Amino acid sequence: MCFKPGLYQEAGFFMLLVIRNRKQRLINSISFVTLIYQVGLLSFFYFIENRHKVI
Repeated sequence: MCFKPGLYQEAGFFMLLVIRNRKQRLINSISFVTLIYQVGLLSFFYFIENRHKVI
């Protein structure tokens, strides 16, 4: 398993953006979508690496 620490740092940064900009719904939704995209990307890489180990 090889996790990219940069993805975690960016995810934490966007979480801070979401918390800091609760009043601005546009920035909030953009940060949330970006966070979901990065989490999905991380899960995708994790799935690929585990699949190669299983096969």
